Amino acid sequence: MKKESTLYKVLLLGVLCAVCGTLLAGVNSITAPIIEAAAIEKEKANLELIYPGASFKEVTDYEDPTGLIQGVYEAEGQGMIYKIKNTGYNSNGFTFMIAFNNDGTVGGYTVLEHGETNGFGSRAFEEDYVNTIKGLTSSDPVPLLTGATITTTAVQQGIDAAKAHFNETNGISYDPNAVAEAAPAPAGDPLPLNDDYAQFKCEVEELSNDGTTAKYHVTSRGFGLLDPDGMASHSGHEYKRNEAEIEVDLASMKIVNYTLTVFGDTEGIGDTATTEDKQQEFVGKTLEDSIDSVTGATWTGKSLAAMAQAALNAASGN
Repeated sequence: MKKESTLYKVLLLGVLCAVCGTLLAGVNSITAPIIEAAAIEKEKANLELIYPGASFKEVTDYEDPTGLIQGVYEAEGQGMIYKIKNTGYNSNGFTFMIAFNNDGTVGGYTVLEHGETNGFGSRAFEEDYVNTIKGLTSSDPVPLLTGATITTTAVQQGIDAAKAHFNETNGISYDPNAVAEAAPAPAGDPLPLNDDYAQFKCEVEELSNDGTTAKYHVTSRGFGLLDPDGMASHSGHEYKRNEAEIEVDLASMKIVNYTLTVFGDTEGIGDTATTEDKQQEFVGKTLEDSIDSVTGATWTGKSLAAMAQAALNAASGN
């Protein structure tokens, strides 16, 4: 066969390709374990937060339609660890790990990095909620946390993605649509109605006055407009003033009705201080009284207290 012929060149190219393929396969067989070991070593400190001293193997052949799973690791003889990244209240997002033991119980839940607001979203990574998650199984729905709904919803989505893979891999049947009750937000410090609320810059308009009762339309700046920790302005939420209609008995100078008409703060956070029950707490109150704040929604609660104070002052002619 002549070297100049097309057939010779085709055969030669085929031989070269075969040789290259063999060499690449050989190189891959050598480098793949090294690459995997390097990846494991990079995450090992984090993985050992959950399974200290375990032997770990990275799982690469998994499907995740949510795009939230950043890594899957098997702890030999113990369980599976999932690295999750999602976005909560802070637009920069947060990263955490959730692990399921081989029997389906939660083996660990730990945050790696987050920028969620202290007293709000940060509660999703604090002891009480961490212990709640650790008490679950891969079949249980993930509860939200009142006062940190945005962040815990993002946590829930990430854990649900991990549950879907773990349960399918282990043949565990569960209801992916099950919903858990949200844990109530704990009561915070009292908010005196005669406190200094000047920074809320309340505006009052009298709507009616029959000599017995007077009704006022009151507006106030809330958490988002005050931005006390310098994070609200970077959250992506559009904030506006909170508004309420407040009726005062002119003889006793007590509030007889309190209705929030516009909520301008963050849904899932500040609104825990604005429920019907919380509004009802103002009924019967004078300037000498106080209401309970809600942990995680203190500034919104102060905004509502400021409006109550403004209405009472207007009723007394101040």
